[in-house]
Amino acid sequence: MKFKNQLIVMFILCLSILNVSIAETIDPQIDISGYFTCNDGGHYYIRQIGMEVYWFGESKNGAWANVFKGRISGNTINGYFYDVPKGRADGKGELRIRIEALGHTLSKISGRFGGSRWTKTTVPSNLPTSRSAGFNANGKLNDLDGVWKCSDGGTYYLRETEGKVAWFGEAAFGSGRPLFANVAVGIRQGNTVTLDWVDVAKCNMKGKGKLQLKVNNANEIVKISGGGFGGRKWTRPEGSSPKPPIKKGLTGWVDMHAHPMSHLAFGGKVLHGAPDVDILMPVVQGCRHYTRPKNIEEALGSCNHTHGGHGAFDNTCGDHIRKVLVREVEKNLHAGVNHHEEGARGYPAFKGWPAQDNLTHQQMYVDWIKRCHDNGLSVMVALAVNNRTYAAAFSGPGDKYEDDVSSADIQIQEMKRMVSRHNWMEVVKTPTDLRRIVGQGKLAIILGIEVDDIGNFLSDDSVSAENPSRTAQDKVRREIKRLYDNGIRYIFPLHVVDNKFGGTAIYEPAFNTSNYHQTGEFWNVGCAQPDDNIGFKYSPSFDIGIAAAKAKIGIDAFRNPPTPPSCQHGHINNIGLTNLGKFAVKEMMKLGMMIDVDHMSQRTINDIISIAQRFNYPLNSGHSSVRKRKGIERNMTVEQYNKIADLGGIAGLGVSNMTHLDFMGKYRVLKRAMKGQGVAIGTDANGFEKLPKGGKGIIKYDNFYDNHFHPCKTGNKTWDYTKDGVAHYGLMADFLRDIGRDKGLGKEAIKHLNKSAEYFAKMWEKSVQQSRGIR
Repeated sequence: MKFKNQLIVMFILCLSILNVSIAETIDPQIDISGYFTCNDGGHYYIRQIGMEVYWFGESKNGAWANVFKGRISGNTINGYFYDVPKGRADGKGELRIRIEALGHTLSKISGRFGGSRWTKTTVPSNLPTSRSAGFNANGKLNDLDGVWKCSDGGTYYLRETEGKVAWFGEAAFGSGRPLFANVAVGIRQGNTVTLDWVDVAKCNMKGKGKLQLKVNNANEIVKISGGGFGGRKWTRPEGSSPKPPIKKGLTGWVDMHAHPMSHLAFGGKVLHGAPDVDILMPVVQGCRHYTRPKNIEEALGSCNHTHGGHGAFDNTCGDHIRKVLVREVEKNLHAGVNHHEEGARGYPAFKGWPAQDNLTHQQMYVDWIKRCHDNGLSVMVALAVNNRTYAAAFSGPGDKYEDDVSSADIQIQEMKRMVSRHNWMEVVKTPTDLRRIVGQGKLAIILGIEVDDIGNFLSDDSVSAENPSRTAQDKVRREIKRLYDNGIRYIFPLHVVDNKFGGTAIYEPAFNTSNYHQTGEFWNVGCAQPDDNIGFKYSPSFDIGIAAAKAKIGIDAFRNPPTPPSCQHGHINNIGLTNLGKFAVKEMMKLGMMIDVDHMSQRTINDIISIAQRFNYPLNSGHSSVRKRKGIERNMTVEQYNKIADLGGIAGLGVSNMTHLDFMGKYRVLKRAMKGQGVAIGTDANGFEKLPKGGKGIIKYDNFYDNHFHPCKTGNKTWDYTKDGVAHYGLMADFLRDIGRDKGLGKEAIKHLNKSAEYFAKMWEKSVQQSRGIR
């Protein structure tokens, strides 16, 4: 029996040894050494030595740079990455990567790392050169972070974290490439540093070995041993008494208004496509409801199951009524109609969508957001959005989250999930977080909410708008606090219908039907005054799309709004901020929340400005513009913008369907109204507004793209901004580049726009500061 047991133990040991042997085996044809591009826009220089893998990766604009060391097991690389201070980001963490196509492509399996797919290609003629320190060049003995100069003539970017040390080193450039380039990863024990180093593919890959170094003081490191490595002494350029860091304001532009998760809004069947893999989709191919796409093919695949008609065999979740409604919405918004049934396709061909004028397909895929970030986007206000009438009209069997509370909650949940998957962005909850994250070169995500009915109070008869009881006030207070505890920091008290907080702006006739559907009342239409500069006159008319929507949501198709009053000027909403609204706004202010006044009626805006002036509390307008003569109530007057500027607020210029010339002109007008301060952009991407059309059809472009700024490519599609305009969010980078090419007004606008991150931080800091004095 004893002998038999010994045999079993030996057999198990042999199996485990065999398994290790199999796991450690790799196809001899595979050698991943070489230069790779990645969907994070970076350059990657990889070296494989047996089963060990090293790399150096860097963004072309200095936003981040990292080194990686891992080991191959089967077709998987398991390792750890460290950002180094050739870039501004300072992330780190485990990373698992799958080897594909005999080492010509790599794909991320897991890890909080921005890139997810690498492709081997030819090394470009010109590579990113040396940079100043991206973070923590503080000259402290116990912190080696920073840029060091070595006796071998190289520049070394060192990172020390929790006893681990990593570096990237490179020497002077010639013919677009460095004389040498190496990475090292190891440990520090006391003042001794032990490293494994290898040359990587940014230069000729020859050397490798082990190094032992001694840290003499805060500004000097010397080699103890390490044959084959040329450098002997490293010093900080700052010397033994480094200068204190100079405090600089944040740089980069702010998008005050975007909707990355609006594919989950409106019942989940208006906008098709998810912004990332592993993000909840209302339906994917095969009519699988509420599934997480496994790859980009599923996230941005055919829209037939979302927008197509019913098919007994091929599209059981299709809906002929919804198909008609989607196309009616597109017609009313003068949007492009490009669906599966019209021959359009998603990934990888992207035939027909996304497009500059297409409003019902995903325009904010994560790779496109990353492209904007790599080209200056520092802060994004990511807003949950919903309209219960749209949700009732477009949703069908199996659909969820129609009401504003559940819809906003699922959008915020999935936004957090997406951010957690990428180390180049982070949800921020305080102004201090904002300064840290933007300072590290990451994208700061501010969570916000833009829904018609915060708390679903319209359906709660116990909550009175004008005579709220203490119980009703407690309900409102608890809901605002719940939103805050869920990470919401940016809030719209009103959206496109009247609610129990106040009146909405009158500008889009279809919203009056929604107003009736949700409140039981049509708009209370009044006459604008001459100084209001409002010329828009509301005129109800029959529309087949609205009639079809009425039928589906249970409204009498012949129940129409009353005839509006005859006015010399335009129409406005007679409803201002209600007593409950005044209470709610103060509760938002007590928490230091950032408040946006867009979509409010003229009277509601003036009422809320009066409250803000009493507490010297900032207000914002994230996606509007200065009201022109005979304009609409939706935009604001110069006087209102003046008051927002005086309060320390910030204004985002809406860019819907703009040319680059439109932008320059409207930006100048808005900047003047804001007294020369606090102007950003509000793209309203994924929000039923067209993206900018740029200069297509207006000017002839020459040499728009070059070796430093490449056209955007996803799948088999390469977008040319000069012909396509801003077809998706990633091409906002091209739009701003186009504006900046104008050496006069355009260059001035971009310079001011790149200060908007600092303006935003100051606005938020003041909001928090003033909140402490509100009772």
